[in-house]
Amino acid sequence: MKILKRLVLTVVVLLIVVVTAAYSVSSYRFSQKVSFTDSTPNVTMDSASIAKGEYLVRAITKCADCHGQDLGGQMVIDDAALGRFYAPNLTSGRGSVTAALSDADVINEIRHGLAPDGRKLMFMPVRDWATMADADVAAIVAYLRSVPAVDRESQRSTVGPVGRALYVAGQLPLFESELITHDSMVRVRPETGASAEYGRYLAQIGGCTGCHGPTLSGGKIPGTPPDFKPAANLTPAGIGHYTEADFFRAMREGKRPDGSAIDPFMPVSATKLNDRRRHARDLDVPPDGGAKGVRRALAERSNPSRTGTVVPDKRATASAEPEPSVVGRRILTTLGSRLRGSDEHPTARSSAAGPCPSRRTECRAPSSPAGARP
Repeated sequence: MKILKRLVLTVVVLLIVVVTAAYSVSSYRFSQKVSFTDSTPNVTMDSASIAKGEYLVRAITKCADCHGQDLGGQMVIDDAALGRFYAPNLTSGRGSVTAALSDADVINEIRHGLAPDGRKLMFMPVRDWATMADADVAAIVAYLRSVPAVDRESQRSTVGPVGRALYVAGQLPLFESELITHDSMVRVRPETGASAEYGRYLAQIGGCTGCHGPTLSGGKIPGTPPDFKPAANLTPAGIGHYTEADFFRAMREGKRPDGSAIDPFMPVSATKLNDRRRHARDLDVPPDGGAKGVRRALAERSNPSRTGTVVPDKRATASAEPEPSVVGRRILTTLGSRLRGSDEHPTARSSAAGPCPSRRTECRAPSSPAGARP
């Protein structure tokens, strides 16, 4: 009995030490600030720039996935163990975190994930956006300045004990700004068109590599449970049998050549690219929205297996709090629910918006077949 008590006491003491260490180390890293210098592109508020910015925000960078379709902010993750992560209000309304910032400040937040005072911003996918060309990031800022004002106070994000432990262990990438070089950034924007170079650029700033890996050859998504569905191989070894029409259908309808649905983890709601954006002639956007270029970039890839490591890097009225985003459900599914040994989606229990309101499939962990079909 004495041995059992000593063992329990030892475990408790070790747990306290681990929690204290995780809190201390994470707090220190949270407080670190970064200084850098970068170019400051000019933001013009003409109609063409704003329309191009809308295309980039909605179809490519998918900002609305986290910040809400009205860009007024929303709770992305609400979990006691992991933390409460809120994507703030990007409009000019009450509660905005960007209205008082200069254009240069907003650009630096997008490409560096850093606030004007050097603080690191959580969950900004800057490994995708650090190489974004001046003209494109300027167009994004122009669009953000033009969207209707939403009066919604931005809430403070907090990191829970499990979130802190995972962060210190390198398993939860709270700050991608820690993973890039901020000075001497070289940015080359390929000429707009149906070229592999332009397609590669869109695949990078569009976040395709975040799930499918730096070689786009798929495989396990880092940070997900062992039995979580792997990302599909997008190289010729995986989808070489796709015709151009097949690829367009996959991007715009979320359907495979045989008509079966691609996993809803794929953000088809953004990649479908509506006709107005696809065929705008004055936006420096290809008529196909860039899909041909992306397909040609994928065709150049021949590696059948994933190499390298990637870090998993996206609605209501102005007065109402939106329901948690699909991206929040994805992150919670892959981290939160499994940590508690349950397949039930945590937002169904802990969301500020209440129970998961619609299709039950969105509230449960995705199925886990031996492999994911592209």
